[in-house]
Amino acid sequence: MLAAAPARLQADDRADPPQAGASAANANAIAPLSADAKLSFYLKSAYGPASVFRSFGSAGVSQAQDYPTEWGQGVRGYGHRFGSKLAQHAVKATIQFGVGAALGEDPRYYPSGRAGVRPRTEYAVTRTFVTRMDNGASGVAVSRLAGAFGGGLISRTWHPERHRTAAGGMKSGAISLGTDAAFRVLREFWPDIRRALHR
Repeated sequence: MLAAAPARLQADDRADPPQAGASAANANAIAPLSADAKLSFYLKSAYGPASVFRSFGSAGVSQAQDYPTEWGQGVRGYGHRFGSKLAQHAVKATIQFGVGAALGEDPRYYPSGRAGVRPRTEYAVTRTFVTRMDNGASGVAVSRLAGAFGGGLISRTWHPERHRTAAGGMKSGAISLGTDAAFRVLREFWPDIRRALHR
């Protein structure tokens, strides 16, 4: 199980990779992504192994909660949930790519370069809502917010009728942002975890 973890995290890094040696402190020295690079980043984020892995896990949680109950249990129920999560993530990534490209947002994650668990955790969580712009400045991560809530609302269209509400879509978007925050914390500490595993 531990042997498989690095491979999965490397796949996830391809969806939102920190650059080698890059950190929040020296991010300004890094050239912005080209349009082609942003497109490649989007395709990996929306359809790469990380997307499948996250959808697989998220569908498992929904299966355990029997949500929505109309989809039932067993292989068929899980298939509905997995397909739904995968589609929602693709919609989210598509919106995020379009908005981010239009606004000049840098989709990459830069490690904090800070010391201490609390400062690094706080930084990683805030990076869900704050992003680096192509010009090196910091700004609100409009694309991530639009993608999370847009994906949540659009996903209601293929849910059972009683779940097709704006409130349900907003709740789904909030959960998506929470998942993003958790993955950023994991990315922040993954180099330390990897070193500990290889001792």
